[in-house]
Amino acid sequence: TNMNSYLNNPEVIKNYLQSKETIINKNELSGSKQYKDSTIKKDSTFIAYYEKKQKEIKSTEKLYDSLRNKYHEAIKKIQYLRQIFAGNINSPEGSQQIINSLNEAGVHDRHFEKSVRALYAVRTLSIRKTLPAYTDLTVKNIEVNGINAEVNKNNLYTAVLAGIVNFDARDFVLNNQPVSRQYVTAGRIGWGKKEGNHIILTGYRGQKEIFSNQVQDNRALIYGLSIQSQFLLSKNIRLTGEIAQSRVVQSPGVLIDSSLKGPFLKDNSSKAWSLRFNSYFPLSRTRVEGMYEHQGINFQSFNAYKINANTDAWNVKADQFLFSGMMHVTAALNNNDYTNPYVQQNYSSNTVFTTLTATFQKRHWPSVSVGYIPSSQYSIINNEVYESRYQAFNVNMNHTYRLGLAQGVTTVMYNRFFNSSKDSGFVYYNANNIYVNQNIIFAKFSALVGISYTQNPQYLLEVMEAGLSKTLKKAGTIRAGVKLDHLNTLENKLGYYVSATTFVSGKWVFNIYGERSYLPGLGDVLIKNEFINIGFTRYFN
Repeated sequence: TNMNSYLNNPEVIKNYLQSKETIINKNELSGSKQYKDSTIKKDSTFIAYYEKKQKEIKSTEKLYDSLRNKYHEAIKKIQYLRQIFAGNINSPEGSQQIINSLNEAGVHDRHFEKSVRALYAVRTLSIRKTLPAYTDLTVKNIEVNGINAEVNKNNLYTAVLAGIVNFDARDFVLNNQPVSRQYVTAGRIGWGKKEGNHIILTGYRGQKEIFSNQVQDNRALIYGLSIQSQFLLSKNIRLTGEIAQSRVVQSPGVLIDSSLKGPFLKDNSSKAWSLRFNSYFPLSRTRVEGMYEHQGINFQSFNAYKINANTDAWNVKADQFLFSGMMHVTAALNNNDYTNPYVQQNYSSNTVFTTLTATFQKRHWPSVSVGYIPSSQYSIINNEVYESRYQAFNVNMNHTYRLGLAQGVTTVMYNRFFNSSKDSGFVYYNANNIYVNQNIIFAKFSALVGISYTQNPQYLLEVMEAGLSKTLKKAGTIRAGVKLDHLNTLENKLGYYVSATTFVSGKWVFNIYGERSYLPGLGDVLIKNEFINIGFTRYFN
């Protein structure tokens, strides 16, 4: 820049042209010979200096262009590498993808590669609240307050878990017993990649509630072993099998049929096994899954809820995208067969659940979802667990659009439950429900109106709602509304709700929500339902 400024200076250009003219007309110079020689030498030196600088400018510009091209190539490489990092930072195979991309870009650093592999070897490290997802027959679908760590370095897989189980099934109506203390410890070791081909041995031990008798304290000490193996038949097709054995330690609070109990590995009533198939076909965007699982009547694991019965379950599910992804169709069949030979009624349930859903989404069009979805309800009678099953038909439509300077959101829902009062304690049995909600959003506030219509053979419930929401600049939002409940043309009740959200220092969020509503009860009356919720959220950079 400085050189260009100097060479393009008008005075310098003028001197250069005058010097060129002097050299061309040197024979016409007047004065002494000494003066002529001095003038010619001075002008020749200046011309040589100026032209030398011009050559340097051209050479520097070529170098600048070359460096600029290399710079832009480097920027493109950096952007590409950032995309690779962002796309693989949470991927199990991400470490190898990142290392390969760096090597392709000519950035090879053995120390960095070693650090990346060590970092990605730690699959899970959770302290305090954690959600372990080991296997279907060991520890899964429960919340544990403790420590959970998984390491998969090269082909060696290890894991450890220890903590308090945050899971209870409590009867608040007839027997409001205190919360039972439950805990679990587990360890795993195996060979292979967790997401790829592997064989993993899992051992677990802990204390858990078992619903098997009338004693208030029905906690039992359980332990078990499991072997799981997974085979990748191709990049998008995998087969997973597992076999497990458990043992419940006999105690006064737990009733177990001892006639079927033998040595640990020979106790067939405490065995379980499962087989899963997962596949995805990217060309057609088709996903197919299948599962079969058996659990003996005395088998126990730390996997949410275990019904005290022999269990055989299977399901088949398929997902398909159609019309360039605008429509998503899901179809599924699943079955859970429960049989308990130790009770007089020999309870058995073997209904096949059917699931069929379709979702349509297109820009500027209403999104529509239609589904035939199974539902179930657990009950305990004489300390035995029963499950009532029925189907529900749902249609949801949601549309967002402009209304002048405002934005409109319209929601329409229809639900139908296919069951009767004899097979369920569900108050909305065999009910039709229609819900319509209209929300208009302005710059500083929004307004909504809604109506719900629910009818079954016993009652007709209509609920009308109206509410306002106001944004208080950066302070937060306040919302309030009323609901009018109308039951069987006999009773009317007015409910309301109020909520507020405020932001403090951009990192703290305080919210409060309170509501008085009414639910249909026996005898054609509306029962008051009140609650309040207060919450704090802290955001960290």
